[in-house]
Amino acid sequence: MLTALLGMASLARGADGAAPTILRDCADCPELVAVAAGGFSLGTAADAYEHDERSGETPPLAVKIRRPFALGRFEVQVGEFARFVAESGHRPALACALDPPSPPAAPARCIAPADAAAYAAWLGQRTGRAYRLPSEAEWEYATRAGTGGARFWSNRDSHEGVSISRACDYANVYDVAARGLALPVPHARCTDHYAGPAPVGSFAPNPWGLHDLVGNVRELLADCYTRSYKGRPPDERAWTWSGCSHRVVRGGSWLSRPWMARSAARDHVAADAGADALQDVGFRLARDLDETEAATLARR
Repeated sequence: MLTALLGMASLARGADGAAPTILRDCADCPELVAVAAGGFSLGTAADAYEHDERSGETPPLAVKIRRPFALGRFEVQVGEFARFVAESGHRPALACALDPPSPPAAPARCIAPADAAAYAAWLGQRTGRAYRLPSEAEWEYATRAGTGGARFWSNRDSHEGVSISRACDYANVYDVAARGLALPVPHARCTDHYAGPAPVGSFAPNPWGLHDLVGNVRELLADCYTRSYKGRPPDERAWTWSGCSHRVVRGGSWLSRPWMARSAARDHVAADAGADALQDVGFRLARDLDETEAATLARR
């Protein structure tokens, strides 16, 4: 079912001034945002103020997103994941994935790769659509939303030397509200009023109408993790192989220092990670557009 939800004040405007095209394949399915094809630079230049050469984000790689796709408007929520577990009988890898104190609109967390794959398969069976995790290239392309700086809201804002940060308008990161956690890292010089995960959509969207790509929970992606982009596909395809030991996670979380709250910042988790490593890991889904949806997006 293709629906464009227009006239909503919370929606950002695209480069052409149009409201995002929202897709929803069933009444209780996650909302998706249609993302047009295009090109961008994956990663960070070596002379940028903030970059992490050790994680492989430098040097950057020119990437062409050859076909449009749809990406979750929000991270998958606790209520959505709980419905899946109840209806499918799936047993999450970690008990904290169904943490009772978490409100239904909070992002699902403690999510192992097998849990995300099972949810995508279950949703696909219900809708006839091929849901999947986004690739690393798709994720960064959508997060940047046509911008070229460190963050879609500002280039140097939110680095750890600023006196006041705008990060809390756009992302739930380790900030003044979370200082009670006493993490051994710098905090953002602002408050987002959440010491833990925030309900999805609590912060302003990026220019393409996508929420919480930076902050809230780190998001599982389809790619295997390497400390270099050398050899990876220069397009939207995920870089995967059988038996990879670590998976890419992106975006940072409510536990992340400002330096990690960037479009290009990379992180990873072990394929067999436990609760400590996955406590702030969630996911959002993607799927390809069919011919009708792609044609509708192209005409906008």
